[in-house]
Amino acid sequence: MSQTRQHQKRPRTEEHRWGLLTLTGPVLTVFLLGLTFLYWQGAQREADAKRHQAFAVSVERIVSSLKDRMATYELVLRGVKGYYDGSDSIDRDEFEAYVQALRLPETRPGLQGVAYVLNLPADELDAHVEQMRNKGLLSYNVHPQVAQSHHTPITHIEPQSSDNLKALGFDASTITTAREALDRARDTGKLALTSRLRLQQDVGRDAVTGLVMYLPLYRKDADLGSVEGRQRGIVGWVSAPFRMNDLLQGMAQQLYSDIDLAIYDGDPQSAESLLYGDAKLGAAAPGAAPGLRATQQIALGGRTWTLVMQPLPTFEQRFNA
Repeated sequence: MSQTRQHQKRPRTEEHRWGLLTLTGPVLTVFLLGLTFLYWQGAQREADAKRHQAFAVSVERIVSSLKDRMATYELVLRGVKGYYDGSDSIDRDEFEAYVQALRLPETRPGLQGVAYVLNLPADELDAHVEQMRNKGLLSYNVHPQVAQSHHTPITHIEPQSSDNLKALGFDASTITTAREALDRARDTGKLALTSRLRLQQDVGRDAVTGLVMYLPLYRKDADLGSVEGRQRGIVGWVSAPFRMNDLLQGMAQQLYSDIDLAIYDGDPQSAESLLYGDAKLGAAAPGAAPGLRATQQIALGGRTWTLVMQPLPTFEQRFNA
């Protein structure tokens, strides 16, 4: 009887053991899958964090490099202003020697040149033209010929390349965007940057985005404590014309080939305000890492530039190596 009971118990125990093993298999599989998912999720978070950090570093470098480059352009103008403040007039030969010593193509890549713009009352126009011709510029003339109370001809420009010589005698205030910046610089006493325009050097060519920086020069006895005093005391401006493409090409070593960049003068939603890059940058580039896009604004010469940046597909190659 007891042997029979033991014989009947044994199958139930084995059946129980096999049941546990049968239940443990799927649970273990789910558990291991869960661990794998958590590991993958953690690795993905770490990779995303590295992408975001690398992108943030790239954005910061682009913004700071652009600020630094524009600051070097301003420094050139302040140097010319210092030269003017320390002398009675701007002599063409001395101006040429001063600017050539700066070695602009090497030290300020992208800068088209440095120029002096004269504030010229209309009743002194004829005498001015005669004076310039007597100095050896036999074909000098102020152009275009527009009736206005004051003219603003470019009387000095360096380096004297064939492109830059096209601008000699050009009345800068006949361009609306240039006039706005000239007046703003005169009235504030500060550096003024134009909105986009076509440089006189590029007339007759395909459209190229140009800009000009202006820094005002005043008589030594001018009352600079008021707008009216600055308006009466203005004698001219030093200017720095440049092309946006040249500016960015000169910064190639400071930029990243796998970061797409667009620069707007103000509102990035307006194609008319585009200074550099693709106007469609607002839409995510095909293959770009999701969620990586930055917009930064910088103040320059009384204007606000908006920089829009996002990674190109090659950005991922930094993390696949």
